[in-house]
Amino acid sequence: MIKRIVEMSLALGVMMLTSGWCMAQPSTTKLVVAGEVFVTPYANRQTFVGSVQPLRQTVIGSAVEGRVRAVHVDRGTFVTGPRQSEADVREPGQVLVEVETDALKIEIDAAKIQLQLAEQAVEELTVTLPLEIELAEARVAEMNARLKFSQNEFNRLEKISATAISPAELEQARSQFMTDMQMQIQAEGTLKGLRGTRELKLMQAQSRVAAAQQEIVRLEDQFQKHQIRAFFDGYVVNKATEVGAWLTRGQPVVEVVELSSVEFAFSVPQEFIGDLQETLNDDSLAGQIEVEVEGFRESLLGRLTGIIPQVDTRTRMISVIARISNPRVGNQPILKPGMLGKATMIVGVPRDVMVISTDAIVLGGPEPVVFKIVAGEKGTSVVSVPVKLGSRIGSWVEVSADLKAGDQVVVQGNERLRNNDAVVITRTTTAKPQLPTFSATTPSN
Repeated sequence: MIKRIVEMSLALGVMMLTSGWCMAQPSTTKLVVAGEVFVTPYANRQTFVGSVQPLRQTVIGSAVEGRVRAVHVDRGTFVTGPRQSEADVREPGQVLVEVETDALKIEIDAAKIQLQLAEQAVEELTVTLPLEIELAEARVAEMNARLKFSQNEFNRLEKISATAISPAELEQARSQFMTDMQMQIQAEGTLKGLRGTRELKLMQAQSRVAAAQQEIVRLEDQFQKHQIRAFFDGYVVNKATEVGAWLTRGQPVVEVVELSSVEFAFSVPQEFIGDLQETLNDDSLAGQIEVEVEGFRESLLGRLTGIIPQVDTRTRMISVIARISNPRVGNQPILKPGMLGKATMIVGVPRDVMVISTDAIVLGGPEPVVFKIVAGEKGTSVVSVPVKLGSRIGSWVEVSADLKAGDQVVVQGNERLRNNDAVVITRTTTAKPQLPTFSATTPSN
């Protein structure tokens, strides 16, 4: 009886264990969430560290020697350069520093007097030379008449000299004839000289006028140089003189920087030179540089303007320049030379890449894999596909694999999947890759 009870107990235990094992067996079909494979344009964005530089910076020196009479600017003063007026006349830049000009004014006044004298001499020659020529012509006509008369008289007396006149009278007539001939030659020479030198004398007088005018121009140019002016719009960042100081020629006076636009200079590794050149040659890409400067909350949109054709032999880096419009608050520009910042830009030409959600990547094996969902006669299953990972784009990653656009891969529930496992798709995500774009704008001054 006891043996029978034991046998029944053992049988009942076996049945209970068997029933429990069967209830613990999981289903062979896995539940997964599917995502799509996309092919989309991709632009390689890189970020580089750099600093702000002024568009133009110059140390204005003195072109003359002299004592400083007035200084009209201080450090931080905004100054204006030359302007083109409405009448199309170029107006000079703002006066920064004035040098004493009292002695120069006296020289200019003296030169103007010399010019007046030279002009009066030209006017005098213009009037007197024609009169002198007329008098010389009349003198020549008179001497021609006298010569003709004395020649006729001499010829007449010579014919009758043997019978009617004495030798002394004939000799007197000969002498008068020779004298008139010499005077006629002299009168013609005077006339010829006046005619020949008339233009020369006028040219000499006019040259003296031109020389006097040029002397005034030179002195007035020197006068203008005694007013040291700005050559472009900008801000005074350094002042090297004060009232009463003696300036020598070439001595620095003020330093001015132009900040309406600024340059952002940054260094790029040598490996990017080919892609950088492609970016520079593409007008649309060259204008898509986002600059973030420390101390300024907003990003600014700049434009790639040049690549310095020289590599630093120590760092193997290439210097690149971008230009940014400088926003202002009140009368002050936001961006200052020397500010540190970051430039983010597209390097190279955009290309089509295949991307999948990063959740689809299964790591831990010899190589990364994804599980591609395939539909067959017996149902839906997965196939393990090795992938080669590329650039990460937000929550998406570039891959090279035996996949194509539109394929479905497992993005959730792939942790314990094996090749050829049967699956049931519970949901398909609608997420699509949103490639990063430049959100910065170019602020107006």
